[in-house]
Amino acid sequence: MFHCMGLDMHKNIFVFVITVLFIITNITTIAFGHNFISNRLNISNYLDTNSNCCTKNSLISSKNPNSVNKEHTNVLKTIIWNNGAPTDYWYIILSQLDKVFPFNAQVADDFMFEDSDKEVLGVSWWGNFWGVGKPFDPVDFNIHFYADDGTGNAPTGGGMENPESTALKSYFIQNVSGINDSGQRLYSVDLSTPFDALKGEKYWLVVQAVFEVLPKWGRVTNEGTIYLSPSVYGCLLLGNPFWTDPALGDMAWYLTGGKNEPPSKPEINGPTRGKPCVEICFTFQSTDPDGDDVMYIIDWGDGNITETDFYQHSVPVEVCHTWYEKGCYLFRCKAKDIYGAESECIERLFWVDDSRISFVYLFQRYLERFPIMIKLIFNFSK
Repeated sequence: MFHCMGLDMHKNIFVFVITVLFIITNITTIAFGHNFISNRLNISNYLDTNSNCCTKNSLISSKNPNSVNKEHTNVLKTIIWNNGAPTDYWYIILSQLDKVFPFNAQVADDFMFEDSDKEVLGVSWWGNFWGVGKPFDPVDFNIHFYADDGTGNAPTGGGMENPESTALKSYFIQNVSGINDSGQRLYSVDLSTPFDALKGEKYWLVVQAVFEVLPKWGRVTNEGTIYLSPSVYGCLLLGNPFWTDPALGDMAWYLTGGKNEPPSKPEINGPTRGKPCVEICFTFQSTDPDGDDVMYIIDWGDGNITETDFYQHSVPVEVCHTWYEKGCYLFRCKAKDIYGAESECIERLFWVDDSRISFVYLFQRYLERFPIMIKLIFNFSK
C-alpha cells in the first residue's frame, strides 16, 4: 500500500514538474507556435510581386461601365462646348444616312479645347424634318468624331466615298426622341463611352440620322456664332465630295462632360484573419468626386475575382468571400466609376488558419520541441 502510494506520489510530482515546465516555457512555446505558423504558411509564397492588379488595364470588368444612373452623373450637366442655339436666321443642312436610297450625307462642325483635356460624355443638337407633317420620332443616329486633316479646314476622310472608317470614334444610338424648341427639335444623348479630347487638338463632330425610308432630316444651323471654322459637308449623290467647305456657318449644338475624375482609393473594413471554409465579410467604400456610381473589383489572392454591381458612391458595400486553404493571402481592391475611371488599388493581408492557439495545440508544439518528454512520460506511465 505504501509502495503504491509512493508511486502515485512520484507520478504526481512528475506531472507537476512537467506542468511547471510547460507554464515556464509557455511564452517561448507561443512564440514557437507563431513561428511554426509563419514558417508553415510562408507569406512569400503568396505575395505576387509581379502582379499587375493595380495597373490601368488590369482586372478588366465584364460589367457594363456605360449604364448611366441619372441621379449620380452631375458631370453630364456641365456644358464644356457651346456652339449656340438656332437664331432667327437658321436653316437646315442635310445630314442623313438612308439605308434604302443611296443617300449618305454628313455635315461636320469643329471644336477645340484650349484650356485642358476634356472627356465628352454627351452631345446635344438641333435638327428638323421636311417632307412630313409631324416629327418622325424616335430616330436612330450615328455620331462620329473625326480628327482634323492637318490643314485646319476639314476633317480626315476627304474625297472618300464613305469617310466613316477614318473616324476617331463612332457611336450608333438608337431610339432617340427630340423635344420641340421654337420650331426645331432638340436632341440630347449620353455617349456610351467618353470621347477623350486633347488640349489644343481640333476635332470634328458629325450627327447623322439613320433611316430606311423617307422623310429627310437635317441639322439646324446657327447664323452669327462662329467659334473656329464654318462647318463642312459631303454627299456624293448630290455631287459634294467629302469634305467640301461651302461656308455653311456653324451648327446649333453643344457638348457636355468635363474631366472625369477617378474614385478615391477604397477603404476596407473587416477582420484580418479567419478560418478556412468560413465566409468572411468586408465592407468597401470609395468616394467619387463627380458623384458617379462606383463598382468594386476585388482580387482575393486565391485566383478568384469579384466584380460588384454599381452602387452609390460613399456608401459602404458589403462583399463576402471564402478561402478554402490555410495561408496568408494578399488581396486587392479598386473602384471604378460608370465611365470607366479607376481608383488606385488598395492591398490587404489576410491570414487563414485556425484563428486560435489552444492549450492542446500549445502542449503538442511543446512536446514536439522537447521530444524527450514524450519518452519520459510514456516510460513513467507504464
